Amino acid sequence: MSTTRHLALPLLAAAQAQKHVTHNEALALLDALVQLACLDKDRTAPPASPAEGDRYLLAAQNPTGAWAGLSGQIACFEDGVWIGLQPRPGWLAYLVDEAELYLCTGGGWTPLRTTLQSLQNLTRLGINTAADGGEPARREGGRRPVLVGRRHAGLGPHARDPQPALRRRGGRPRLPEWLPDASPARPPRQRPRRPQG
Repeated sequence: MSTTRHLALPLLAAAQAQKHVTHNEALALLDALVQLACLDKDRTAPPASPAEGDRYLLAAQNPTGAWAGLSGQIACFEDGVWIGLQPRPGWLAYLVDEAELYLCTGGGWTPLRTTLQSLQNLTRLGINTAADGGEPARREGGRRPVLVGRRHAGLGPHARDPQPALRRRGGRPRLPEWLPDASPARPPRQRPRRPQG
């Protein structure tokens, strides 16, 4: 295997001369792919005067010029030449001109907003549990929603509802040990000293 499995970065061979060339090529590819932000996806031909490192998502079926044969790839301008980077399913790319995040599926690029908007009118949702028809949250006196049920985030499946644990004692709520106390620290009470004699 002469390249890495996921990003196709070149690997060094045993007893290879000029290892720095292969290493630098791998670094340039990492620089192009990590935190992927493309300038546009609607162009069919490369710009007249690109800057080093410019990246474009080639969504057009038949791009022309230096982009010919790179349809569906990410075109990156490196060392004065356009190179094509083959995306894999699951990659995310931010498109600067649209201010939109795109997801690579097996068949192309899909705006992530479309995926999120499909969740808008859900009738059921189960987070870390099976979805049921019950009411997942309720409002109390116009305040933010309070979870209904026995499971609470970060406390595990056997955690109990923390509300009964809050009891008034001496005008101050008594908090369970897992809940941080946000009240200001009080100095320890000093007992008067008895005269020795």
